[in-house]
Amino acid sequence: MKIVPLSNHYNASYLTKKRNLFANDNEKEQSTLGLDKLMNYNISQINFQSNTIKLIKDINQTRLYSDFINSKKSLFQFIKTSSVNPALIYEFLFGITKNENLAKDFITEINAEPRKADEYTNILLNKIGSVENFKTWYYHQDGYQRAYERYFKKEIFENNDVSVGDMAKISPNIMIEALKLKSLRTTGTQDFIIGEVPNDIGSIQDFRNLTEKVRKSSLVKEFIKFRNFMEDLDAFAEKYPEAKKNAVNPARFAKDFLKTNITAYRNAVSKEEKLKLEQKIPFLKYMKETTVQVGDKKYKYNPILRPYSTKLLFALEPEGTTNKYFVTMEMFNDLKKTCKNVVDKENSAMRPDSPYLNAIYDYYLKQNGCENVPDMKFYDYASNAVVYPFIKGTSIKPEGRTDNLGVIFENTALKNELKPLAELNVFVTDCFYENFMLDSTTGKTLMVDNGHAKYSNALKPGVKFIHMNFADLYGRDFVSLDASINRANQINQTH
Repeated sequence: MKIVPLSNHYNASYLTKKRNLFANDNEKEQSTLGLDKLMNYNISQINFQSNTIKLIKDINQTRLYSDFINSKKSLFQFIKTSSVNPALIYEFLFGITKNENLAKDFITEINAEPRKADEYTNILLNKIGSVENFKTWYYHQDGYQRAYERYFKKEIFENNDVSVGDMAKISPNIMIEALKLKSLRTTGTQDFIIGEVPNDIGSIQDFRNLTEKVRKSSLVKEFIKFRNFMEDLDAFAEKYPEAKKNAVNPARFAKDFLKTNITAYRNAVSKEEKLKLEQKIPFLKYMKETTVQVGDKKYKYNPILRPYSTKLLFALEPEGTTNKYFVTMEMFNDLKKTCKNVVDKENSAMRPDSPYLNAIYDYYLKQNGCENVPDMKFYDYASNAVVYPFIKGTSIKPEGRTDNLGVIFENTALKNELKPLAELNVFVTDCFYENFMLDSTTGKTLMVDNGHAKYSNALKPGVKFIHMNFADLYGRDFVSLDASINRANQINQTH
C-alpha cells in the first residue's frame, strides 16, 4: 500500500485564505460569542483535495483490527510491540483517531505517564514509518490533533467533575479565559483558585483583603511615583547621574540603579547609611517588616526582594503560627492610570514572568512528581497572587564565578537541575544562576522562577481557545511539533 504524504494534498494558499477569513470573522464575532460558543466555532480545516488519502477507514475495516482484538493488548501496547509494515500501522492509527471511543482510550493511555511523552512519540514515529507520515496523520481532520481536541473538550473542559486544578495538572499552557469559564461552571465564580489556601492564612477572602491592603500601602504608592519617574530616562539621568555612569546596560540604567540601591539598603548596618539612602529614594523607608491587620487576623509582612517590576514579593507570617510564606503578587490589579505601563489584570497575568505563569508551571511540575520546584500552595486570580512556603537556601552559583549571565538549558552546569523539568516537557529559558537555589532543609536544588519556561508535548497539542503558546523573551522556541519530534528522534541517537 502506498503511503501518500500530506504535501501532495495540502493546498497552502487555500488554507492561508481561509485562516485570514477566520481571523476577520473572529474579530467581529468575539464581542457577541461567549467562549463556550467560540469553542465550537468552525475554523476552516486543512483542505485535502479530491484525491484525499485513501487510508482513512473505520477501525474495523483496517487490516490490523482482527490482530489487535486477538492480541488482548491495549491500543498503544499493540502498536508498540507490532512488527508489521509501517503502512498498516499508518492505516490503523487513522482508524483509532477517527473512532471517538478508541481515540479516548488511546489518548488516555499514552498520556497516563507524562514523563514518557518523548519516548512514546519516538515509538509512534518509528512505527508509522517517517516524520512526514506522522505529520500527515497528526494534522489530518481525522488525525491525532483533532482527536485530542475532541477528547480534551468533552472529557476535561466540559466535564464538571474535572476542576481547574485538574486541568492545570494535565498541561500548564492554559489561557486565563478558559480557566475563568471552567471555574464558573464548576464553582459559580470566575475568580479561580489553583491549589488550596493554608488554614493559618485564613479564608481566601482574608487573603484577598490582605493583598488589597498591601497594594494600597505607602510602599506601593511611593514606588509607583518612582517608577513613573523612571520612565523618563533623561530626567532620571539628570537627577541620578551616577545611574547612567554605573549601568551594566545603558538601556536599563534606571532599573540597574534601583537594584543596586535596594541591595545596598537591605545590607546597610548603620542608621545613618539607611537614612541617606531613604532621602535619595523615598520608598526605601517602607521596605521593612510591618504588621497588617485584616479583620480579626494579623500578619507580619516584610518585602524581601527588589520590586523594580510590576511584581511585589514579600514574606508573610500569620500571627500565632510558626509557619512562614513567600508571596508574589502584581502590584496593580486592574487598569489604572497610576503607572504608564500597567495593563488590565488578565493581560498582566499572562505576560512573561508573571505570578500566574510561575504558579501554573510550578503547580503542573509539582503535581506530576517534580521535586525541583517550590511547593506552590495556591494561586488566586482575584488577587493575582501566588503563595509558596518560605524556603531558606543558598545559591548554586559555582564558587569563584562572578558573572550571572543567562544560559540556555544545555549548559552543563545546570543540566542535572533542569532534567526533571524537561522530562515533564517544561523547558526553562531564563537560566540565571539566581533562579536556582539549594534548599537547606531538603538538600534539593530548586528552580525558583519558571516564568519564562516553555511547554512542548506532541501528545498534548494545544486546543483552540483553551491552550496558548506563551511569550518567550530569553531563548528558542520549544513549542512547535517539530521540537517534540526532534527530541523524540534523539532517543534513537542515544541508545
